[in-house]
Amino acid sequence: MNYLVNLMIFLPSLGAIGCLLVPTKQQAKQVALGTAVLTFVLSMIVLFAYLDTSKVGVQFDTAVSWIDSINVFYRTGIDGLNL
Repeated sequence: MNYLVNLMIFLPSLGAIGCLLVPTKQQAKQVALGTAVLTFVLSMIVLFAYLDTSKVGVQFDTAVSWIDSINVFYRTGIDGLNL
């Protein structure tokens, strides 16, 4: 389930690209609405999964080395303050 936070981060960008690729304004609105609803559903899944009080600390943690030469990481996670 660690991928859900990353999906919530990048899904709006994919939806924006989808809006640019459809031919009509009405279809772009439908793609935008679908993307917004899907992002909201994912956020509710993460919220209810986070409410498990048996886990302590950062949850849904992702750490990927991005630029090794200068020790840069892409890191996401959810803690009690950043829900």
